[in-house]
Amino acid sequence: MTTPFGFGDFGNEFLEQQPRAAFESFGFGQTPAERRFFQSSDTFANVHNQFLASLARDVRSGQTPQGTFAGSFLPSFNPQRFLAETTPAFRGTAPQSRFNPPTRSLFF
Repeated sequence: MTTPFGFGDFGNEFLEQQPRAAFESFGFGQTPAERRFFQSSDTFANVHNQFLASLARDVRSGQTPQGTFAGSFLPSFNPQRFLAETTPAFRGTAPQSRFNPPTRSLFF
């Protein structure tokens, strides 16, 4: 279908060119802590790397990669499984012990 002024499917094209915007638009996370976790740049980088790895698997198997980040990968992405696979320290939910605080450098 052709739209007036030749814009075509502007929304999907924009989301494919700006994967960070596509990731943010899905609004992953049910609690405030989960939302903060999914808004961090490290989380986006890890999810985008999973997508790139799936494209690489297709290429290695001799297939032409058909999927897109916003069109096929993100709708099938399972945020709860991703949260369960990450460590509590990476999620920012690791309990702090007042007897064993994190240190910034080693002292000899």
